[in-house]
Amino acid sequence: MEINELLRKLEPILGANECKNWWIAFLAEDAKGKQQILQYLQLKATETIQLDYTTQVLFPPPPEQVAKKGTYNIGTVLYGNKKLYDFFLQEKEWLSHIAIVGRSGSGKTNACFHLIDQLIKHNKPFWIFDFKRNYRDLLEQHKELLIYTVGRDVANLDMFNPLIPINSPHNHIRLVVALLCKTFFLGEGAHSLLVKCIDNLYKNFGVYSEAVDKYPTFRNVQQWLESYTTKSRESQWLQSTMRAIKMLNFGTMGKALNTQKLLQLENLLNKKVIFEVDAISQHDKKFLIALLLEYRHKHKLSNPNREKLQDVLIIEEAHHLLPRKKLGEEEGVLEKLLREERELGTSIIIIDQLASKLSDVAFANTSTTIALNQKHHSDINTIGNAVILNDEERKHLSKLPVGMAVMRQQERWPKPVLIQIPHYPVNKGKITDNDVKEHMNKRRKLDVQTTKKETLIDYPLLNENEIMFLQSTQNNPIHTTIQHYKNCNLSNATGNTIKKKLIEKQLLQETEIRDKKGKKNLLNSTKKGTFYLRLQTQQQEIFQSCGSEHQYYQQRIFEELEKAGHTVEKETQLKTCRPDILVNKEVVIEIETGKSKHWFKHIITHLQENRKIIIAVTNKTAHNTILSELKKHQLYPHKDLRIIIPRI
Repeated sequence: MEINELLRKLEPILGANECKNWWIAFLAEDAKGKQQILQYLQLKATETIQLDYTTQVLFPPPPEQVAKKGTYNIGTVLYGNKKLYDFFLQEKEWLSHIAIVGRSGSGKTNACFHLIDQLIKHNKPFWIFDFKRNYRDLLEQHKELLIYTVGRDVANLDMFNPLIPINSPHNHIRLVVALLCKTFFLGEGAHSLLVKCIDNLYKNFGVYSEAVDKYPTFRNVQQWLESYTTKSRESQWLQSTMRAIKMLNFGTMGKALNTQKLLQLENLLNKKVIFEVDAISQHDKKFLIALLLEYRHKHKLSNPNREKLQDVLIIEEAHHLLPRKKLGEEEGVLEKLLREERELGTSIIIIDQLASKLSDVAFANTSTTIALNQKHHSDINTIGNAVILNDEERKHLSKLPVGMAVMRQQERWPKPVLIQIPHYPVNKGKITDNDVKEHMNKRRKLDVQTTKKETLIDYPLLNENEIMFLQSTQNNPIHTTIQHYKNCNLSNATGNTIKKKLIEKQLLQETEIRDKKGKKNLLNSTKKGTFYLRLQTQQQEIFQSCGSEHQYYQQRIFEELEKAGHTVEKETQLKTCRPDILVNKEVVIEIETGKSKHWFKHIITHLQENRKIIIAVTNKTAHNTILSELKKHQLYPHKDLRIIIPRI
């Protein structure tokens, strides 16, 4: 080996200055002295980095201060076979996503165990989609985990109906139909047929008018399709569509999805959740995972905290959701999330055996790539491109021992680094179905007993009058206190006693409203009050999109405009939104109390769709905040926008 090559390989161990001194000394010596220096350095290389005739590739390590600039341990930097120091990830680097790729048995699951352990130490929530029941073994050390055995009765995911809209019904139809077509490889004809079907069912069930007692299910979709009279071209579309819907309605998945329950995302967000999906078919896996990810994404869009690590998604067997695309093929759910979730504070870890089967988007949108042992030539080339290896270095990928990986962290050290991922000790197979069932039964009892930090036993059960009073506040949110007393046939004295008790128990809250006649006090149940009411009455949850103050002003403005002879509609469906009030088919009025997180998005939508807007702000504080925000974005003054404080 030439002296200059030997010194380059020793530089990470000896340091640049010492290597430079050896180079000068070598140049100054005669032939015998040069030979002695070369022999000494060869012995030094053998001693420090185990450099011998078998060593083919060395990956220069990053400086120690660069490697340690973070708080999440990812592994130990190696140089040859010498362990140097640990490499840490920063939170901002998690947001650029992580890919872990390696053949079966190379240490992918152990690498993920190690990362999960780091997340738990930093108290970061995560969702894992587990295809092989690997991650339940973590339960022995981490009792805070929630494990759902999807499709099996051990601890099945709570049933929910995907046809209950999570946003506007029209947008929800687009979402569900797109997922169905993507999952079951349905064409444009089937897409059109499904849109027609679900749109018809929404009309028949009153979903558009919000006068809905019962929502359609996929069994209703199947019945509609079975009774549908096809035209000549539609017969083949119908067959493929029926095949997909029948598959969804079959077995445990059919039982889970054909219900009147809405997915309770708040029970899953901000928690450490494992979804075991091994028991359901590949099509069901793709549909369910994509659906959960879309629901979660819609929910996260309302979160004002941006570009700070909040939670992590861990996707096993990622090629099912991130398959390599044909030219012109539309992107899938996970590809979209890889682009958009960074801003929403979510990191995504994708794990797979087959690098060559993953979409190009997978590697283009992950800044940390961990390449474990690879076998197949196509996988070696794909991951070699991702971590920037030359032809000689790529050969090293097939020789990596278990747990050793070539890593590239694009943002901080964009060169390949050899790391050893520490072994994470678990008793594989120790956690049985009975253990999972017992654990989840305890957790569900705890969830039922706990609302936020308080428990049900803090308060006695509600009596009949208290139940009736809470129901009145839910059903009549703009009634005054005296009107609630009359609704419940209560005297003022009895009503005041009940109201006082419910407020003390934090089951009821009072909101002061000021209008031109003076002050009014409106009552509405708190989230805790709604929870207690549902617990005792078993009634279906009442979904209220706004508080009593908002509803009061909406109703009063509606009445005043109607008296003045205007054509007025409340929350009518327009192209992409439902304004609080639509006047004469051309002016929208949005009521703002200062509590909404979405008001700015609504205003932008109206302006983009060329509507005249009046923002009716109920108090001066909210008025000043909204005015300031609009001016900051150069949207005020604007010819189509007015801000008022209504006096009604």
